[in-house]
Amino acid sequence: MRRGKTVIPIHTLETAHGHGVVLRRLHAAGTGDILQPEAHRDDHYLFLLVTSGSCRFMIDFKQHDLRQNEVIYVYPGQVHVCTRADQVQAVALSLAPSLIPAIYSGALETVNGLQQPASLDTAATGILLQGLQLLEQLLEQPADMFFRQQMLAGAIDVCTGIFTGAYKDGQQADTNSNRPEMIMRQFRALLVNHYLTLRTPSAYAAALHISAAYLSETVSAQSGFTVHHWIHEQLMLEARRRLYHTDETIKEIAHGLGYEDHAYFSRLFRKKTGLTPQQFRAHSRK
Repeated sequence: MRRGKTVIPIHTLETAHGHGVVLRRLHAAGTGDILQPEAHRDDHYLFLLVTSGSCRFMIDFKQHDLRQNEVIYVYPGQVHVCTRADQVQAVALSLAPSLIPAIYSGALETVNGLQQPASLDTAATGILLQGLQLLEQLLEQPADMFFRQQMLAGAIDVCTGIFTGAYKDGQQADTNSNRPEMIMRQFRALLVNHYLTLRTPSAYAAALHISAAYLSETVSAQSGFTVHHWIHEQLMLEARRRLYHTDETIKEIAHGLGYEDHAYFSRLFRKKTGLTPQQFRAHSRK
């Protein structure tokens, strides 16, 4: 890794189509052919289908091996990189969060941070490949094509439906979810997107328009952990990201995460991970 790196790159969704969607067909005979070899974040969802060969994908320190007809996704803000490729061919679909139908985004929010490669059966793979091909063709059509936007939305619906359906845990989260499940899902979605600005249970409760006591009771009952636990876990994940992927000092990382007392930050980090920030950085980079 290059020295002197002070930020984790953020890739934005740049598209000439102006629809918040980019579809890429990727080919890599070996690791040296990987299109984006540097760890980075995206400001959008990334869905990946491997059509042949294999690759290794790292998402927030977890290594995932993907093979033919397997899918995985990355939610906005996660740090990820492809670290190995072996004659791999894949299709990558990048989508602005606003384009993902609510029923699918709700299901994905129950999996975010826990996602693993998921296998598709032959029928699902066939439908997904057809959906991706249709989406690709629609993106190539002129902007003034009649009903183009509606057809794009339909193709996106099909593709995201297949990707989301691959996660059986996510299939449990539908419109029939009870209120505590819905609140837990909404809390997790807020947490992964606003952990730098919302720092207390009361702040999350206010954003969800419920009392802090009800939020605490619901989160504890649904997950077995307190709201404070989840807030600190998300902040410590970001700390690990910055320790590994940048050369910021411990003090800079602490201040960047909102901890004015970097000594307190170091104690909290050690309590959560079992290592001091310095030890984690040295160990993880070996």
